[in-house]
Amino acid sequence: MASFFRALLLVMLTLTAHAETAGNAMTAAAADTASTAAALSSGLTELNPLGFVGTVVMKVATIAYINQLPEEDRAHPYGLVSSFWGGAAANNLCWLTGAGPLCFVLGIVTGGYLWNSGVENRQFWASCKSKRLNSPDTPCSSSEKNLNFDTEPVVSQQFSEERELLRLKL
Repeated sequence: MASFFRALLLVMLTLTAHAETAGNAMTAAAADTASTAAALSSGLTELNPLGFVGTVVMKVATIAYINQLPEEDRAHPYGLVSSFWGGAAANNLCWLTGAGPLCFVLGIVTGGYLWNSGVENRQFWASCKSKRLNSPDTPCSSSEKNLNFDTEPVVSQQFSEERELLRLKL
């Protein structure tokens, strides 16, 4: 049990940012890759069916795909992969301490923490997307990120546009 708490402390020390930016996604990918390499070199087994090389290729391709999305559509996928890879890194680091199966729980909790820490950023970009539906050149200032935004206009605007398109087709 002491090794589990050492692993928990190590993971908590590595959590320094929210899970919503390209830098954080790349950091989480690197942490997962490095901790996987360390685990494999210590004799642990890779559980991912893609294997070590396959997961590295998949991470590079995923980040490249997200980078080509419009700016306001990137926060959600960055949050997902940062949470997933950050949780996997926590799991790997925990296994290296010898804590055993409790490491799966730590990985899930860490991933959840990373996901939840990015909620304000995802709301900001959803609001930005809503603003840009009516005016595509609307700037989204990073100083606005500290404000709470209602994401309902995005949903209602999308439904309004779909209804209008259906009406025009009929």
